[in-house]
Amino acid sequence: MVRTSLIFLFLLNCGKPAEAPSPQAGPLDDIQYCKPACDHLGQLGCEEAQPVYDNLRSVWLTCTQWCEEQQISGSFLNPRCIRKAKSCADVEAVRQTSPELCND
Repeated sequence: MVRTSLIFLFLLNCGKPAEAPSPQAGPLDDIQYCKPACDHLGQLGCEEAQPVYDNLRSVWLTCTQWCEEQQISGSFLNPRCIRKAKSCADVEAVRQTSPELCND
C-alpha cells in the first residue's frame, strides 16, 4: 500500500515542469563591475579581456557582455575583485577573494 502511494505521488509530479533555480552564486549588484573589470583586464593586456565567441548564438561577445551574462545566469566571476588584479597572473587569485574585501 505504501509503495503504491509513493509510486502514485511520483507519477503525479512527473507532469509538472521543474522550477528554474534562482541564481545564488553571487550578488547581481556586481554586474556594475563587469565593464571596469574588463577595461582593467584590457589595460593589463590579459587574454580574458578579448571577445568570446558564443557558439549557441554564433556571435562574438565583448568581455563586458560575457561577464554580465555570466553574472545574470548565476556564474559568479567576481568582477569587483578582478578590477584589483595587479597583473594577468593575479586574475585567478583575486577572483577567489571574498567580494566584501574588494570594496572601493
